[in-house]
Amino acid sequence: GFFDFLKDLYQEIISWALDHKGLVIMISIFLFVYSISLIPQGKIGSEFIPQADEGEFTITATLPINSTIAQSDIMARQIEEKVIKIPEIKAFLTTVGKSTGGMSAFSGQGSVNNINITVELLALENRKRGVDEIMSEVRTKLKNTPGADIIIGAQNGPGGGSAPVSLEILGNDLET
Repeated sequence: GFFDFLKDLYQEIISWALDHKGLVIMISIFLFVYSISLIPQGKIGSEFIPQADEGEFTITATLPINSTIAQSDIMARQIEEKVIKIPEIKAFLTTVGKSTGGMSAFSGQGSVNNINITVELLALENRKRGVDEIMSEVRTKLKNTPGADIIIGAQNGPGGGSAPVSLEILGNDLET
């Protein structure tokens, strides 16, 4: 039957491979080197965990430390006006004057100069562009926003995250 055919074919292939060890090793090395060379050519990806399109991203803006809540609110509204025109956006939630994460989120310490906007996109089947393309458009729209440091990042699974690395330095003396 079919399984006897497969067994016989397997035995022939193994027998041939054992009789031609040098050729099998050379072909294996060639295929290994060729497959590694596909990474820099961009033919295959090299991420351990690729970014998924979760349909959300965050815009985090930080104004100068001496900014007032009114100035932060004005800046948040300016950002919203630029972002709301993108057709793939379903909704967004803006928080002004609250910590964007780190230990200060648990201690209740926040700063009026922080703006955090969580943007929800239409379902993937209802939009033509991925979250990365939409974030790129948002970066372009917001790149010349004066008076604010703006970071745009995708939500990455449980816990989210606005950037690949987040660092928060706390202390009483900002000069050191």
